[in-house]
Amino acid sequence: MWIRSQKRNMLADINFMCMCNESDGWVIYCESPGGVTDRLGVYSTEEKAIAVLDEIQGEIECPYPSKVTPAFGTNCYHLIEKNKFYQMPADEDVKA
Repeated sequence: MWIRSQKRNMLADINFMCMCNESDGWVIYCESPGGVTDRLGVYSTEEKAIAVLDEIQGEIECPYPSKVTPAFGTNCYHLIEKNKFYQMPADEDVKA
């Protein structure tokens, strides 16, 4: 799944996302298929970071019955619209 970072300086094909509370806010991290970890965006509250993850989840579809684990150990997740990229929103644009 392709996501553009909040600063617009990175376009990442990701297979894992998480959020962590750090000194500058709630940071959403991604891991690319090569194992590289990068920041996608920083949000002022936990609620905003969760709202962004919820929005991304709403944009994802999986062709297999389980949305938790890709079938046969493959990464089958992709954005619903073919060739669509998700742009991480700015903190002030997130309604939590």
